[in-house]
Amino acid sequence: MENKGALESNTDELYEAIAKAARVEGTIRFYDGWTGGRLAICRSLYDFFLKKTGVEIDWYTSGPAQTPPLVWNEDYSGELRFDVMHTSDVAGVWYPLKERRRLMAYVPPEAVALRKGTSDPDGYFHFSSGTAHVPMYNPDRLTPSELPKSFKELVQPRWKNRLAIPDPNSMEPVRYLLAWMYAKYGPEYIVALAGQNPKVPLEGRAAVELVTKEEVDVLVETGAPRCVEARKKGEPIAYFVMEEGAFYKEGYVGINAQTKKPNLSKLFVRWLLSLEAQKIIVDGDFDPARTDITTPDWYFPFAKYEQEGKLLGDKSPYWVDIQQRYRHIAVKTYLDALRDTDLRIFRFQKLVDRVPGKVHGDGY
Repeated sequence: MENKGALESNTDELYEAIAKAARVEGTIRFYDGWTGGRLAICRSLYDFFLKKTGVEIDWYTSGPAQTPPLVWNEDYSGELRFDVMHTSDVAGVWYPLKERRRLMAYVPPEAVALRKGTSDPDGYFHFSSGTAHVPMYNPDRLTPSELPKSFKELVQPRWKNRLAIPDPNSMEPVRYLLAWMYAKYGPEYIVALAGQNPKVPLEGRAAVELVTKEEVDVLVETGAPRCVEARKKGEPIAYFVMEEGAFYKEGYVGINAQTKKPNLSKLFVRWLLSLEAQKIIVDGDFDPARTDITTPDWYFPFAKYEQEGKLLGDKSPYWVDIQQRYRHIAVKTYLDALRDTDLRIFRFQKLVDRVPGKVHGDGY
C-alpha cells in the first residue's frame, strides 16, 4: 500500500502524469458497472478525460446487475481482464475479490477528501459516489398521510395492483432490497409481495414514468437520481422513507492486482476521485464521494438519515452478511411467485460504440 495520508496533487500535474504513463503503458480497460446505468454520465466523464489527457480509455459499461457474472466468469477462467473496475456490489464482488487477493491495495492522495469510513480500510477499493434507493409516489395523486409507513404494509390488501417493483434481473438494488426483506420478514412476505401483482418495469426511468403517468401509486424502489431527474423536468414525483430506513447504495473503484498497466490504473483511479470528475458525477444527479462538494437542496439528505440510524449502508457487516446468505434465495422466491418474468441477459459494451446523441441504458 502506498501514498496513505498524502495530500492531493495539482490537477494539471495529474493530467500530465496520465499522458506520460499512457505513452509507456498504452491504455487501460475500465469496467464501469456503476455509472454504467446512466450512460450520459459515462459519456461526459469519457469525453472530459479524453479532452484533458488525450488518452482514450477502453471504457466498458453495463448496468450494475451485470458486473458480478462477468467478473466471476473471467476469474474462473483464470484471468480478470479489467485494469480498473467501478461497481457497487460489496458482498458479491469487492469482498470476495479481496479475499481471493485479486485486488491491488492502493490509497490515492485523493482519499483524504472522501467521506470517512466509506472506503475499504485496507485500501483495496474506494468510495466513488452514492445514491439512495427509496420509494416514490405522485404528490398530485397521494398525500403523505396516505402512503405506507413501512415495507411490511406493502402486502396489505389495499396495495394490491397499485405497486411497481423494477425487474430484479436488470436492477441490482432490487435484489439487495429483496434479500433484506427476506431476512427481516421471511419468505412468506416475499411471496405475498409478488402476489400484489406489481408492475415490473425493466429500468429506472420507465419505473418513474409509471408513477408520473398515474399507472401505479407507489414505486417500491429506485434510485433517487431518477427522482431528481424527473423533478428537474417539472414532473410530479417525490420520494419518501419507510420507518425501517432507506437503502444507500455506494459505488466503489478498485484495481486488478494482475494489471499490466499499474501506473496508469492508479492515475485513472485518482482522476475518478478528483474534484473535477466528482463534479461531473454530481451533475448526473449522484451524490459525491468527496466532502468538499456541495449538493443541491433537493438531493437525498443521506447525512440526516445516517445520523438517525436509518441509512441501510451496503458495506455494513450486517448488510454484507444478509446479502451473502439470502440474496439468491430471496430473488428466486420472488421470481417464482411472479406470474410473468422477463429474463434478460446483458453484456458490457464499449462506451464509444454507443450511438452519439442516442445514449440510453439500464439501471437506476
